[in-house]
Amino acid sequence: MSEATSPYGGSEELVEELPVGWLVYEYHKKSGIDVSDCFSGIEKISLYACSKTGYRYWKPFSIAGSESFYKTMASSTPEYYRSERWEYPIVRDLLKKEYDVLDISCGQGFFLKSIEGMVRSGLGLEFSQYAIDNKVTTFPVRAAMIQDIANDNSKFDVVCSFQVLEHVVNPKEFIQGCLEVLKPGGKLVLSTPNYSSVTAQNKLDCWDLPPHHVGHYTEETYRNIGEMFGLKLQAIHQQPREAAEIVVTPPVQKKLAFRLFRKLFGFASRLLFRVISEPGHTIVAIFERHA
Repeated sequence: MSEATSPYGGSEELVEELPVGWLVYEYHKKSGIDVSDCFSGIEKISLYACSKTGYRYWKPFSIAGSESFYKTMASSTPEYYRSERWEYPIVRDLLKKEYDVLDISCGQGFFLKSIEGMVRSGLGLEFSQYAIDNKVTTFPVRAAMIQDIANDNSKFDVVCSFQVLEHVVNPKEFIQGCLEVLKPGGKLVLSTPNYSSVTAQNKLDCWDLPPHHVGHYTEETYRNIGEMFGLKLQAIHQQPREAAEIVVTPPVQKKLAFRLFRKLFGFASRLLFRVISEPGHTIVAIFERHA
């Protein structure tokens, strides 16, 4: 029997296992959503690490969320498709008037809307018909895969994928598709949750687990992926960790002393996290394809 390999081609090492019953409970507690159908016949899922990249991923791959799962998430969760993300300003600073931009799995197109008038053209790809039907941008959004765009011989100066790669069970093929439509010298922007954050490490948010997220990324992982594809790594940005909200009873919330303390605590926590470089929720990697 041949040794199993990771999605990026390295050997795989079992890291841990999780009971499906716990995941079903956590999703229902957070969102009121029943995800048991996503794990039909499965009692536990397994986390593996890739020897080549450090990428961590869950198996079996069949547990990745379906279109109906994402429709349920979007329709039951306000701001599921966020109008603004921490990484958007970083990417907007890269853009030029003559650029053609592709946003893969763009949701309702909020990033594209924010760059209207800043670039020559924009195109969104999205597999959720719910998101397409409720798009907010004047740029076109197509129900197409990245390979469909490659077959059209379309080329872009910037290819973006915001909070998408963690949902993809075949990320190597996904990145190869991105590079097929990227012009020489063009920029590939990938953002995901940061697996180095305490929230991810301690599994404090079930949305960073299957069926929603099936893969995890860190700075080291992105550096290794860049080397694998022969890309120049321009920058990696890690969102600083934010101060946790202090939960108290409603009467205490109204007290002046508490309001002053909360502001002081928040400021001190944010300053400390920046000084010690404590990672927060998101990481974004910016690669350049060699000319």
